[in-house]
Amino acid sequence: MYWRIHPVSSLPYVPHQEPTLDGSLPAFPEHGPLQLAGLVDAAYANDLITRKSITGLAFLLAGGAIAYKSKLQPVVAVSSTEAELFGAVHAAKIAKYFRSILHELGFTQHDPTLLYEDNQAVINVVNHERPTSNLRHVAIQHFAIQEWRAAKEIELKYIETTINSADSSTKGLSWPLHYRHVRRSMGHHRPAYVHSTTT
Repeated sequence: MYWRIHPVSSLPYVPHQEPTLDGSLPAFPEHGPLQLAGLVDAAYANDLITRKSITGLAFLLAGGAIAYKSKLQPVVAVSSTEAELFGAVHAAKIAKYFRSILHELGFTQHDPTLLYEDNQAVINVVNHERPTSNLRHVAIQHFAIQEWRAAKEIELKYIETTINSADSSTKGLSWPLHYRHVRRSMGHHRPAYVHSTTT
């Protein structure tokens, strides 16, 4: 489901029962209807044969996912931070692609695209603007994300795992968290900008 600020009278009314939110968990971050936002996560060494990690990501626009992905990383990460960095770089490339498409369609993203990440160490690496001593062995192409951040094309922002919907694309979760994340990606949670019950 994708949400407008106001209903359009020429469109049919769509009844919708919103999912019940667990008040003990943080609220999902809010965005404007045409503000692109991404969620990214990585499960470290999840593949028991190759010991490669899994990247999960989702991009949201108008309250629902326009793209999502779950993919085995092409190289073996030697730490969870490295796996999360590889995932963040992959998501940033996709963000840049979507930004160019939205620009061509007349919806230029004037602010950096927020990429929500639940690993604070990765956010620190990207904000550091140079490889840290713990990650100097990582191939140089993975540090392009620091340049994209400096150019204000993307911005990494911390999000708690319990509200990072990309988490459902990296591993099995308990059904309450899986249900919560999937319903979020499907646009079933009404954004704060919606002024009516019509979708």
